[in-house]
Amino acid sequence: MVKEFNSFSSLGFIVTAYMLTTTVTVPLAGKLSDMYGRKPLLLSGVAIFTIGSLLSGASPGVEWLIAWRALQGIGGGIITANAFTIIGDLFPVEERGKWQGMFGAVFGMSSVIGPLLGGWLTDGANIAGLVTDWRWTFLINVPIGIIAAIALVRYCPKIKHDAKHKPDYLGAILLTVSLAALVLAVDNTELIFKDIINNGVSLNLIKNMLFILSALSALVFVYIEKRAKQPTLPLRFFKNKTYSLIIIVALLFGAAFLGSILYLTQFNQQVFGASASQAGLMLLPMVAGMMVSSLSTGHIRCYNKSKR
Repeated sequence: MVKEFNSFSSLGFIVTAYMLTTTVTVPLAGKLSDMYGRKPLLLSGVAIFTIGSLLSGASPGVEWLIAWRALQGIGGGIITANAFTIIGDLFPVEERGKWQGMFGAVFGMSSVIGPLLGGWLTDGANIAGLVTDWRWTFLINVPIGIIAAIALVRYCPKIKHDAKHKPDYLGAILLTVSLAALVLAVDNTELIFKDIINNGVSLNLIKNMLFILSALSALVFVYIEKRAKQPTLPLRFFKNKTYSLIIIVALLFGAAFLGSILYLTQFNQQVFGASASQAGLMLLPMVAGMMVSSLSTGHIRCYNKSKR
């Protein structure tokens, strides 16, 4: 990918675009699933993710790839919100820890298979006379998405909650603006605003304006959420110390895990001279540990009767 587009600096933004749209989609998707049901939202999420994967694999340039990755992230956000939520709908409180642990283990297992399969495809495997490349890492999601959609139609129960829920669109927009401005300020700012910079506007000024926009949007977001009847992010949750601690731990874990997945593969290839598939194998200890800890934590949670 880096070699074809000749743009190593855009690699991080290809991942960030997905994570950004996923982050802002999750809270809104949760509200919509309460209104219209888990099954329709899951199906729409799988459809959007599959279409985004297809378009990503067919991208003619890095700009298009970033755009389609953002679309893919919207689908991923819808899936993420409802996949976790549906566990609470299907299982009693005392069993949820076990199933959430299994869910985490599946995520860990996919994190093992993904780098290995992606590396194998990127290295140029020969499948029925076709030589694969990095595009296949996206295109392979298309048949998987179709199978997932068929399974959802056939097996997923219809779960719908209070139809009186109203999405907090203003809060979602402010959250999107705040996060997007922050990402643009720290990642590929010079590349994205190249034309403006060439017209004489300094890079530091653009970054400072983006930081200010992000901060102001965040402040207005907090103000709106405190007064919204059905906020995108209920701030009262943060009064619970356990919840706040979990959020902080999840934030730190996400930053460390995703950063490692992205840059360790590049480090292994460029510093140690590993192939793409070998770079994937080098991640096995990390993701295997994650899979084991997810399963064990889920079972420990079931034996611990505290629901706090």
